[in-house]
Parts: sequence; structure tokens; C-alpha cells
Amino acid sequence: SIEHYLLLGVNDLLSNAVHSATFALCQSRTSPPLYVFFYFFKTLLSVISVSSTTENVKLNTVSYSNYKVYSLIPQNERQTTAIQDLFKNPKGLDFWTYGFVKGRPVLIMSSDEKYPVLETFIKEHGCTLETVIPNVQKLIDAQRDNLFLKTSNPNESALPILLIDCPYLTSIYEFLDLLISQHSPHATAITLGNSYQGRPIRGVQISYKSNNPGVFLEAGTHAREWIAPATALYILYELLTKNYDWYIFPSVNPDGYEYSHKVDRLWRKNRRPVEDSCVGVDPNRNFDIHWTDGTGDGPCEETYPGPNAFSEPETKNLAEFVKSKAKNIQVYLDFHSYSQLLMFPYGYTPDHAPNYDQLLRIGKKAAAALESVYGTQYEVGDIAEVIYTQLCEFVLQINICTRLDKIYEFLDSLIYHFPYATPITLGNSYEGRPIRGVKISYKSNNPGVFLESGTHAREWIAPATALFILNELLTSEDKSVRFIAENYDWYIFPSVNPDGYEYSHQVNRLWRKNRRPVTEWCFGVDMNRNFDINWSAGEYDPCRQTYPGPNAFSEPETKNLANFVMSIANNIQVYLSLHSYSQLLMFPYAYTHDHTPNHDEL
Repeated sequence: SIEHYLLLGVNDLLSNAVHSATFALCQSRTSPPLYVFFYFFKTLLSVISVSSTTENVKLNTVSYSNYKVYSLIPQNERQTTAIQDLFKNPKGLDFWTYGFVKGRPVLIMSSDEKYPVLETFIKEHGCTLETVIPNVQKLIDAQRDNLFLKTSNPNESALPILLIDCPYLTSIYEFLDLLISQHSPHATAITLGNSYQGRPIRGVQISYKSNNPGVFLEAGTHAREWIAPATALYILYELLTKNYDWYIFPSVNPDGYEYSHKVDRLWRKNRRPVEDSCVGVDPNRNFDIHWTDGTGDGPCEETYPGPNAFSEPETKNLAEFVKSKAKNIQVYLDFHSYSQLLMFPYGYTPDHAPNYDQLLRIGKKAAAALESVYGTQYEVGDIAEVIYTQLCEFVLQINICTRLDKIYEFLDSLIYHFPYATPITLGNSYEGRPIRGVKISYKSNNPGVFLESGTHAREWIAPATALFILNELLTSEDKSVRFIAENYDWYIFPSVNPDGYEYSHQVNRLWRKNRRPVTEWCFGVDMNRNFDINWSAGEYDPCRQTYPGPNAFSEPETKNLANFVMSIANNIQVYLSLHSYSQLLMFPYAYTHDHTPNHDEL
């Protein structure tokens, strides 16, 4: 039927709009021919009309005429890291893509005023830049010219609302009323209460029989992502199925959605006044699940998580509604744009959800189904691995010049984001610095591996290597790495000589020992020779770099290390000590030419 083909056309229109690389401005590449198609049949259907006026629409008061969108493709890990750092401190730039991977384009919007920031960045890091949208405002204006396609008689059919790429809130709610009236008693009104500015957050429940499992679907959390509510409406119209109860809320941030229509096309948050001239909370970050993780942004930033979890009525009411239906809901769907990403929990940690394999399998089937119909390719995975893979990715953020405080910050980050990583300590150094490490343990009764580095202060590559190994054990997907990571307990101390390490950074690049005063002019003990195993076999001159100390275990660094190792001796099967520089892989003994009992095995 004609209606059938119209629905197919709308389906294609919405699909293309989702996949358009124009920041969900809803400008489908197939829009002109489809509209011609619609005009051709308008006299038959009597449902489509075109309005050339702009009554009841407040023109956009925020102009993006001096804004451009640039594409930047990182060619190596160094550039990828630099982009990640810029993302953390964007200096007025607006990132349109997330998840920075070598070879994948990164889209950044910049005003002419802020362009020098971008220009300096590409010069410093050797990146190339391409302009993909020369004038953002022209794109917005072009969209507004297509927004005035309205229904001639909204009571005749539910179909016309679907022909509006990005309907206004009033049109959305009229559509909901129409569906409810046409499909009662199976379609009933539901609400999440009111928004901060008092707008109702309305939805529809579709239920054909009792005891159905439930599907909860919401869209429009971020106001400017107009294609999300349109997609929710299309799904609502199409999926009047009898085997599930559907709870569909097309716009859970109505204040922001209206504001993005009337004032600022790229507005993202809700509209709560926060402080001074700052308005809005990012509803997506306002839920009481690891609130503020990864977002320490201030109230003027687009990712501001609010003064506290559930500070916003939009999120609080949504959560309470979902909890009230928790026993029934089997699926929760949240629509955003733009990207071809199909993601599932978690986002706050790289750890996999308990049903990760099931979610991945479902996601891949969904992606394959989408590709078979539309040819689009969706990336599938949990939020952390798809978007935030750089959270704890090494990519040379820890390098051979990393200071001790940055090493410890990196350890804290790993401990925070990976429940299998826990802090361990060897106490303090001679000058009082903590000697910190990390234990990785995925299950009980694993054999242990002890790894330490930085015994000799100037061997900077050793701590960097230890950190790289630590990171790989937690993040690598290589099967062999995963095997040794999960079947051994790892005890890793990147810098067991923190005093000497800092001194080699601040004063003497080639400093080797720790920093204990020995004589009036001589400092330091060679920790590698201070252990109680054939002690005193080396130098006695306290000014020599190989000075073994006044007695075995005279240094807190070596004594505490030995005590720690002895406390877990029954568990440890391997002890690794990283040094530089040479390509040498050595094992005991050094004080005698006699071989160890297990020499051949070693």
C-alpha cells in the first residue's frame, strides 16, 4: 500500500538522519527526494502540508556563524595521547567525537576566537587538520527551513508526525495523545512528573496483556540530540507489539529540548540555574551510580554532573519510575546521537558486567541486523571500551621522564577503576616518601609474581616498564596476557628507591643510590648490594656508587622490601627485578660461579 511505502520511506529517512555526520542536525542525505515523494501523494493522503511561515517559533538567538568543525586524525600513539589530554582540558573547544584511537577521525568544533588553540596544538604535535563544516550556523539555518512540515489535520492519522524530522515538544505530546486515543486501552499515558521549569515529562505505556516482560525506552537526555526523540516516536509507532510492555518517554529533558529549538541549537543540559551566569546540569551524569566519576567539571561545563546525585527532578523521577517497574523491566534502552555506537554497561570502569558476553552477543546481532537493512556499521561494546578506552590506556602517558607523583597518580587511577587492583606498600623511604605498589588478584589461591623496579635511581626506563606491564595485565585483551594476569597474583612496585629517583630528576640525572647521608661528603647506599645475602662482597668506600651500606638491611627501603617478600614467600613463585640498560636476562647467582640447583630450568 502507499502507506506501507511511506513508512518505509520514513524508516529510511530516520535511519539516514541517525547516521549523518552533522551532529544529529537531522539532515538526512535522502531528505529532498523523500519530500518530493511525500508531496506527490499529499492529495491522496491529505495529511501533509508545508508552512513557509515561522509563527510561534522564536528564532535562534545563539549564533554559530563563526564556528567550524574540523577533522583531526591521530597517526600515532603520541598524537592520540595528546588529543586525550586536550579533551580533558579543551580550552573552549567542543569535541564532537569521543574515544580516541589511532587512525579514527576526531571531530572538533571551534570558534574563530578559539582556533589559535587548535592551531597551536596541531603545530606542536604534527597533526593535520581538515575543515568538514565551514559554517555551523548555515547548517542550523538549513535545518530550520525544513522544520515547518506540519500535519494539516492531526486527528486524521498518527503518521504525519513521523514526517517531521525533529518535532517540537508540543507536537510530540500531541502525537502521544493521538496514539493513546487510537490504541486505548492498550496505550496509556504515563509520566515522570515535571521538569525543573514545570514541563510535564510524558510517555506512553503499551501493554496488550498482563505479566508481559517490560522494555523501558527513553530519549532526549541531551537536549540537542534531536534525532533521538524522533527515533523514539518512530519506534513507538511501529512497535505496538503484544509480547512486551513498552514504557516510552520520547523527551526526558523537555526544558533543554525546547531551549535547543528556540534559543541555542547546540544546548545539551537541562535548564536549572546553577550559579552566576551558568545554567544547566547534564542529566546523563546526575544519576546516583558512581556520581562524578570522571567528571569534575564546573557548573559552566557541558558535563556538569550537578551539585549532588539526583539533584534534578528529571533524573530523580525517572529513576523512581524505573524502580517502581524494576521487577517487570528486562530491557532499558537510551537513545543518543550522534555516532554509530551500540553500547552497554559499564562506563565508569573497564571491568566487564557479569553478563558481558550475553550483552555483547545481543549487541552484535543487533548491529548485524541494522547493517543488513541499511548498510550502516555499528561499533559494539561496553561504554568504557568503546568510548573511554583511554581511561587507563598506557599510550606513553607514563614515559621515561615521569615523576614520582605522576607514577602514584597512575597507580591511584588503576586502583580506582579496577576492583582487582588493590594498594600495597613497603612503608617509607629514608627521606619519608611512601614506597607504593599495586596487587592484582582475580581469584583466590593464585600463585604469586613479585616485580620491583627502580632500585637504581637513574634507570628511568625500569619504572616505566613496570607501569606498562601493570597496565597490560589489567587492560590487555590478548589471550596469553589475560591468562597470566588472571591466573597469578601480581605484586608490583614501580619505584623501590623513590628518594634517589626524585633526586635523579631534580639534581643529578646519573644518580644511582638512595639518599642516606653516610659521611660529611658522601651520600647514598647501593640498595642492590644492601640485602643480607653474602653482604660486604662489594665496595666499602662510602663515596663509591656500589657502596653496600654500613651493614646488611641498613636501609629502610631494602629491609621493608625483604620483610614484605618474606610475608608472602609461600605464595611467590617468581621474583622479577627490572634494571637498565642492556639486553640482559639474568638469574642467580652473582656472588659465586657455582650454579643454582635449578640452573637448567632457569
